[in-house]
Amino acid sequence: MGILEKRDEFLRFKFSRKAQLTIFIIVGLIIIAAIIFLMVVFPKIQSGNLFKIQSPTEYYDSCIKSTLKESLVEVASKGGDLETQNYYQYKGAKYNYLCYTNEYHTKCVMQQPFLYKKYSDEVKQLVTPKAVQCLSDMKKTYEGKGYTITMQSNPEIIMNLTESRILMNVNVEMKIASENEKNYDKISLEYPTQMYDLISIATSILNFEAGFGASETSIYMAYYPDIKVVKIKMEDGTTLYSVSNRKTGEEFRFATRSLAWPPGYFGEGNQKLVTAGGIIPPNA
Repeated sequence: MGILEKRDEFLRFKFSRKAQLTIFIIVGLIIIAAIIFLMVVFPKIQSGNLFKIQSPTEYYDSCIKSTLKESLVEVASKGGDLETQNYYQYKGAKYNYLCYTNEYHTKCVMQQPFLYKKYSDEVKQLVTPKAVQCLSDMKKTYEGKGYTITMQSNPEIIMNLTESRILMNVNVEMKIASENEKNYDKISLEYPTQMYDLISIATSILNFEAGFGASETSIYMAYYPDIKVVKIKMEDGTTLYSVSNRKTGEEFRFATRSLAWPPGYFGEGNQKLVTAGGIIPPNA
């Protein structure tokens, strides 16, 4: 065999080895990619996080959110109590008495000593019909997409107001099955709100009204720049309060009647509006 023939044979062998090595590298990369894909995606499929339609939490959130937000506003506008008959009406709005006495020269008595819980319970009362309806609608939607879904008919709904948010837990046993099966025992949601802080300030004001017969509101705005407190004194001894958040627009309204004086004791027309800048007539 000549020198040229030996050289050609060597080059063919060399390039064949390179081609084989390249193929092995490509195959190896494909195998590694497939393993990574299975490690990342397969557990999600097993855990039920990959739904052809919205997950139960996503569906429930989109169904209940607007009703919950409306309920937060409505209950706050009524001082945390939907059913009270003891209120003061002013410019078309009802201000529920949260600290009250019908006597003169007497400090008021707290009407709702556990205001956080009362507020949460009232929101729950408004939300419950829609919450139950959302579960029924979700069942129909899933079944229409080919899923088998079973759930208990009497869910337990729990509302918990905390700083910067309200937590909603719907305790319901539920099983969803298609290619895979997933069991649930509750749906947990949370929504941002500053109502906890507003009720905290309202509670402080009520404690001053019950303990001393009056409150000084400008101090709250000095410490909390985002908070606005409006205080309106009426001729019959009632005081109307509006505590709001300047950024979110949320508002908590209520009334008190404490250490009231008989009509005409200080003269006529003693209705006043108290703000951070002092006392001015309400129509000024």
